[in-house]
Amino acid sequence: MSSWTGGAAAAEADAAKLKEFEGKTDPADKEATALLEEMRAHTAKLAALRKNEDPRLSFSTPEFKEASRVFAEAFKVCRSGRRADGAGGWLQP
Repeated sequence: MSSWTGGAAAAEADAAKLKEFEGKTDPADKEATALLEEMRAHTAKLAALRKNEDPRLSFSTPEFKEASRVFAEAFKVCRSGRRADGAGGWLQP
């Protein structure tokens, strides 16, 4: 699973930065043109990754970390010999 790439705000920032560099680049400079082409390709690749990106699926979001912590605590309780009832509470065996 890929990591979070920043969403729409980051995509807009990347596009603005690319446009800024396009304006500054001298078309006669082959090295700068090659770097600009590499930057275009990288920006396009990131845009493709962001197309179907869902931050809820990232393992680095605060929501995932909190859910993981709650699950780990409940798992420790479960392994200690208590079992969950159907309503989401915990009962002694």
